[in-house]
Amino acid sequence: MDDLGDRSCDRRVSDDDRPDPEQMAIFRRMTAAERVQLAFRLREDAIRLRRACLRAEHPGESDSLIEARVREWTTGVRR
Repeated sequence: MDDLGDRSCDRRVSDDDRPDPEQMAIFRRMTAAERVQLAFRLREDAIRLRRACLRAEHPGESDSLIEARVREWTTGVRR
């Protein structure tokens, strides 16, 4: 595998992406357990979105290669 894929699905954070004060207040009211649960859900959602993006970018690739690309993306480790 020579690349993580086309970067068209990547979006870089800009200076305009500041946290919403209302959302930050919601996070502060959450318990630690709720924040951890939310973090895990967000991580799983991000993985699902990345997988879908990779499938769209590489429609002919096998499921195992797509999963290898997802693992590489989540861990930063190339095999």
